[in-house]
Amino acid sequence: MLPAQREGRRMLKSEGVRRPLVALIVLAMAIAAIFVLTASPASAAEFTESHNDFIDPTNTDWSTPPDPPDPLTFPQFDPIQGTLTKVEIDYTSSLTGSMGAENLSSTSNCVVTLDWGADVSLDTLEGVLTSDLGQIENANLDPYDALVDFGGPSGVTFPGGPLSDNQVQEITTQSVLDNEFTGLGTVTLPAAAVGNSVATGCGVVTSFFDTQAAVDVTVTYTFQATPDIDIEEGWLEVEHKARRQKFLYPRQAGSLYHTTKIMDTDLLWFYVRIWDLRVTDLMQGPVYGLFTDETESEERLLPFFNYDEIFGTVLNRFVVQAVAGYPLTVFGKGGQTRGFLNIKDTLNCIRLSVVTPADKGELRIFNQFTETFSINELAQKVKAAGNKLDLVVKIQHVDNPRLEAEEHYYNPRHTGLMELGLKPHCLSEDVLAQMMAFVKKNKTQIRPDQFYPKIKWA
Repeated sequence: MLPAQREGRRMLKSEGVRRPLVALIVLAMAIAAIFVLTASPASAAEFTESHNDFIDPTNTDWSTPPDPPDPLTFPQFDPIQGTLTKVEIDYTSSLTGSMGAENLSSTSNCVVTLDWGADVSLDTLEGVLTSDLGQIENANLDPYDALVDFGGPSGVTFPGGPLSDNQVQEITTQSVLDNEFTGLGTVTLPAAAVGNSVATGCGVVTSFFDTQAAVDVTVTYTFQATPDIDIEEGWLEVEHKARRQKFLYPRQAGSLYHTTKIMDTDLLWFYVRIWDLRVTDLMQGPVYGLFTDETESEERLLPFFNYDEIFGTVLNRFVVQAVAGYPLTVFGKGGQTRGFLNIKDTLNCIRLSVVTPADKGELRIFNQFTETFSINELAQKVKAAGNKLDLVVKIQHVDNPRLEAEEHYYNPRHTGLMELGLKPHCLSEDVLAQMMAFVKKNKTQIRPDQFYPKIKWA
């Protein structure tokens, strides 16, 4: 928040600017009477599910398929749950067994080296993970004692292992995710274990090697739960077993805060059914802008303008960063897409909802936004506007502190408020230039230490 606005709020309180306060009180009373609330449209959230399979210790050599043991199989990711964004394969191989040697020379001692081991591998469908597990033992054997028992003076036996190795691979190649891991069937990951043991040293010696290899694999699917269908305004017609019914559109929040908004809608729907209330529920997207027709000539009435990582919205942050000469910090890939609206439209949406109320016993839900942008698109718009103001604007992608899908389908409907008469104020270079000019006037109050994300959301 820019300090100039903090001063403005103090002046508003001390001087008692009456007319705007009266208007706000009347508007607040009207809103309370019809339960107009604000919430966010359904947004992307990421979830994980894991599946495990293993091969018990089995004598080498083997490969699956076709050899025993049974192959490693996992359920594919069911696309009805959302969009698969990553597969993590956690692979652990292990080797146990034994080794031994017997000196068959009756006249001379023998120094033998037993190199015991096996190569264990897993085909992840995007490469091969290989573990070279091995153990070396040396022994000085006496002349042959006439008994091949891998013991006594002329023989030796060593335990092999247990040895293990762990490797993790992440798969994000979309074609592999779609073609191999997504579907309604199973996916098989081929595994193999090939012994590579050898005995060296003596001229007359017999040896044995027992290698039993095991594999344990966990496959974790990371997926976004943003619906791969259009987001309706509140309600969804569902057909199930030849019957149809209308339900509240299912939303899956990406934060505790947004979960409470979903709970608000459920409670409002309960109130409507029980007490025949008139309710309008506004699912509001991120708001940008500083000025309304009433505040352009009176800075003391300007709203909050937060640009920090907690309360600041992305466009506010980009505008302030551009003026400060700081790179625009795009979280992750920057494909996150949301519905945005100008602050002028925010107030007009509430006004329209008040003057045109819902019917008695109706829960009316509007997606309150006018345009959709990805974070990358917003960054490019700010950069273009800044360049025209002779600002040097750079864009920097940083690690995403939030648990969210960075690329996803997003097509929410927003016709209800338009039908009530909303005339959108779109995000233009003029709007951005006006915001930048105000921020530039207060440039000395900017705190760059608030730009870079320091809080991990998950």
